Amino acid sequence: MGSNNVKYSFSRKSLEDTVLSIFDSKFDPKTFSFKSKWKSDHAEFYYFTMKKDGKIIPLIAKKYIHLAKPHEAMYTMAHQPDLLFPKEKRNLENISTILSDSLTPTIYGSSQKNKMLIINNLGSQNMKKELQKATRCKDRSKMDEKFLNGVENIARFNGLCNANETQFNNAHDYKVDLAMFQKASLSLLKENMVRFFHVNNSRVRKNISVYDYDTVNDYLKLKKGLDVESRLNEINQMNSSLNEQLKLRHNDCNGLNMIGNKLIDLEKFGYGSWTNDISSYCIIVGLGKNDVHKNFSRSRERYLCYEDAYEKGNQDLIEKVSNMGNGDYNHHLKTIMSDQERADWTLSFFARAIDKLIQLEGSYDRYKVNDNASIDNSQINNNGNLKNIMNLFSAVRYSDLIKECTNEKGVRRYFNNYGNLINDLEIYTGNNKIDFEDILEGIKY
Repeated sequence: MGSNNVKYSFSRKSLEDTVLSIFDSKFDPKTFSFKSKWKSDHAEFYYFTMKKDGKIIPLIAKKYIHLAKPHEAMYTMAHQPDLLFPKEKRNLENISTILSDSLTPTIYGSSQKNKMLIINNLGSQNMKKELQKATRCKDRSKMDEKFLNGVENIARFNGLCNANETQFNNAHDYKVDLAMFQKASLSLLKENMVRFFHVNNSRVRKNISVYDYDTVNDYLKLKKGLDVESRLNEINQMNSSLNEQLKLRHNDCNGLNMIGNKLIDLEKFGYGSWTNDISSYCIIVGLGKNDVHKNFSRSRERYLCYEDAYEKGNQDLIEKVSNMGNGDYNHHLKTIMSDQERADWTLSFFARAIDKLIQLEGSYDRYKVNDNASIDNSQINNNGNLKNIMNLFSAVRYSDLIKECTNEKGVRRYFNNYGNLINDLEIYTGNNKIDFEDILEGIKY
C-alpha cells in the first residue's frame, strides 16, 4: 500500500526511531518490523509489529497531517492536526477508561511533537469489505446478517456511552466541542453541495474542468444567482424543527470505520444528532447502493431496541432483543418511545441520510484521482446516490410520520427548502435533469 511517488513524513528508519522513543521497556526494541504504509486526506498510517512480553503485537502509527488540497475554510480549520490529534487521543483514553478497550482500538503511546498515535492494528477487514465480499458471493442472507451485526455494534457503542454520559463529561466537557462540530458539519455540507453541483453537471465541467471550491461557488453566484452558503444557513436555522435530541455519538460512523465489533477514527466523538451514526451507517459506502429502503424498518427498530437495552445496562433485556423477530421489535418500541418521538427520530434519520448521500457525492469527486485514498471509488455509484436522495424526499412526502411529529409545519418547511436548493442546482444524470418538484409540492405546508 502507498505509491512510490507519494511523499510521507517518515522513512522506515525515522519511524523506528520515533516509535522507540515513545514505547516503554515492555516492548522489545530489537523486534521492530515495518510492514506497509498508506494515507487518507488527513493522516498517514504506518503498519509495523513489535514484541511485547514475547508476543508479536500488530500496531499502527497514525500521524495527523495537513489537508493536501484546499477546502472550505471552516472545514480546513476543524481538520488541523493540532485539533484532531489531541481529540482522538483524549477520546480513546476516555472510552477505554470509562468503558473498556473492547469498543475501540487500544492506545499504546503517542507523540505530541509528531501528532502521532500508536494503536493496535485491528486488521484491514472492515465492515465495508465484509459486505462487499457477501455481495460478490450473491449471499443476501449473509450480507443482511453482517449488516445487522453492525447495527448492534453501533447501538452498543451509543448505548454504553450515553449510559455513562456523566462520567464522560467529568473527564471532558464534551458540550464545549459541540459548537465547533456543528460549524464544521455545516461547512462540510456547504462544500459537498458545491461539489455535488460540479460532479453532476457536465455542462459546467466543460467550463470548469478541475474542481475548485471558490471557482465553482462564484459560478453559482454569478451565473445562476444561487448563494449556497446563504441558503444552507437558512435551512440550518430550520433544523430545530426536527426536534433532534443530542446524544454522545461516534459522528463518523460507517462501514469503513468498523472492524469486527470495534469502531475506529474517534476524532469526532462527542455530542451529535441522535440519528447521526445509524443514518450514516445505513448507507453502505462502497456498494453503490444503500440499505435505507429495503431494510430500513428492521434496521431502525433493531437499532433502537438494542440502544435502549445497552443504555439501561440490562443484560436480560439485551438477550431478549437478540432473540426478537421483526414483528417483536415494533411491539417493544411502543414501550420505549411515543409515536411522536418515533416520528421525530425517523424524520431526523431521513435528514441526516440526505446529508450523508450528498457527502458521498463530494467524496467520490474528492478521492477519485487519489490512488492512495481508502475509499474504493470504483464501487461508488453516484447515480445511485441521486436516486436515493429522491427516494428519501419521497419517503417524507408519502409517509404519515410528518403528521405525527412534534412540528409538522416546521418539518415541511425544512425538507421543502432543502429539496428546493438541490432542485435549483440543476443536477443531471447524463442528459437528464433531476427534477422532483412534484415531491416537494407534496411536502410543502
